[in-house]
Amino acid sequence: MKKVIIVFTRQSLADYNGLSKELRDECDVLLKKLRKVGKSLGKPLQNKNGKDLRGLYKLYFDKARYRIVYKVIGEEIEITEVSETLKETLEITGIGKRDREFIYDLVARRVSEYKEMNSQFESMMEGLGEALEYIKGDKSKGRTRKKNEVKATSQKG
Repeated sequence: MKKVIIVFTRQSLADYNGLSKELRDECDVLLKKLRKVGKSLGKPLQNKNGKDLRGLYKLYFDKARYRIVYKVIGEEIEITEVSETLKETLEITGIGKRDREFIYDLVARRVSEYKEMNSQFESMMEGLGEALEYIKGDKSKGRTRKKNEVKATSQKG
């Protein structure tokens, strides 16, 4: 058994909402199929005109003029006494026209921005960890200093 969860980013939801009603209806049909089948419904992307899109998948709609681009953000197997369920979580990265590679440029930019934000976040967390270690070390040194001062004072008196 397979369970597929589809999530939208804020940006891809804006892409979806920007479609005409007819295109949204066609997109909905494809998204329902994607929920049933999972990642294997789409075709994997590789390099497109110098853009590294590995790990992303594409689906066509509106006579192949539009694309839904998504990636797998989670896979796990849920085991119960009765069955095993493969749980896939797919994130819609972008929805748009293929015309002049628009959708691929858009998605490549979003992926790049995400990687940059993630890198900045990791650097910030690393710096925070170092600051906490410094504070912990400084506090323990302070306690040692106070203990030594107390000992020195009690030895004088």
